[in-house]
Amino acid sequence: MRALIGGLVLCAGIGVLRAGAAKAAEAPAPEPDLQAIVANVLAREKSVKSFEYTWDMNEMIPKMSYEALDRRTGEMTPEGPKEDTTVKNVCRLLAEDSKYRFQRKGMTWFEGRGDFVPLSEDWALVDGVWRVFHEDTAAGAISPGQQAPLVQNIVPLLRAHRLFDPVTRGADPEKVRLRGRAERAGHPCVVLEQTDSVGGQYEVRHEWWLAEDEDYCVIFAEDSNQEGVIGGQDDLVYEKGPQGWQVKSWQVVSNWTAKVPVTTINVVTAAKLNQPVAADAFEIKFPPGTRVYDWFAEREYYVAEAEEKAPEATTGETSAKAMDKFVEDVRKETAQPPKAPAAPKPAPQPVAGAHKPAAPPVQAVAAPSRQISPWLIVGAGALVILIVAAIALSRRKAAG
Repeated sequence: MRALIGGLVLCAGIGVLRAGAAKAAEAPAPEPDLQAIVANVLAREKSVKSFEYTWDMNEMIPKMSYEALDRRTGEMTPEGPKEDTTVKNVCRLLAEDSKYRFQRKGMTWFEGRGDFVPLSEDWALVDGVWRVFHEDTAAGAISPGQQAPLVQNIVPLLRAHRLFDPVTRGADPEKVRLRGRAERAGHPCVVLEQTDSVGGQYEVRHEWWLAEDEDYCVIFAEDSNQEGVIGGQDDLVYEKGPQGWQVKSWQVVSNWTAKVPVTTINVVTAAKLNQPVAADAFEIKFPPGTRVYDWFAEREYYVAEAEEKAPEATTGETSAKAMDKFVEDVRKETAQPPKAPAAPKPAPQPVAGAHKPAAPPVQAVAAPSRQISPWLIVGAGALVILIVAAIALSRRKAAG
């Protein structure tokens, strides 16, 4: 009889505890703390003083996906490869604090000429100033970091390790907003957003998805204009290395310059975090004969022949147009006769583990609460009372 009563009491107590646990699971998760998230990301970025990546960039260009200006009619006309084509480039990015060096070799589509041309470029950003050298055209440029366009396919790496670096025009801790929680590719995320004004003419909205289970690394980003048209999406895949989380691969879907989205799949072949960097690693010296456009002096010149061939400086209002004309002139001077288009290369398969480009709507994701539920306390108290009552009843019957 005593065993029966004890069993009933134990079952009742377990039932109360389970009910309390269920109530605790249903309790809403506490709201994420924006300041704590920003502090976490800044601490992680500070811990990575330098990083170096080498990767294969596979740009999948749909046929006739570009537009070029027809100088006879003044209208934009379709242009691009005759068939879907994949172009491979080999890239390298080196960063130390807020200094960057980006190099790329491969091929690129030359709008207005209707063909692929060799590309060999070298970019260095030091103290907010870009120095750019195009070996294939013997052309160089010096320009402010905020005026020169960032190379789109290195932006995901900058977001991975320098999201809040003002030099790279990323997120601003004072302007960024917390949009909510969401889940992507199995990762619980917090979603941050920010709207920036470009030239005081139009707005660009940025959205970053930070994985809570990967130390708040950016696994997805999206950029759109004020009309809501999506211009670019980045999907990143990480792996845990000896020095922390590092990018394994990423995919870029761009719709800024082409008529249809252009997808670029990037696969890392080598990655180094917090390795020693040579003192001259970010220096670019223009070789003799290089034609340079200096945005600060608003003039162009030839290295070692600046006095003889430097034209008169332009006004600040026309410096952007002068830069465009300079690039066009260099291309014309160095253009080679068109070659027969190469046979299309088979498109690579999407990177294993890459996320889908389309972002689902942000919805709150219930996360287990770490607070002790009042129901658990009540259940535990009830169990203790029932056990004490059972023991007292058993002793009374034994005494009788």
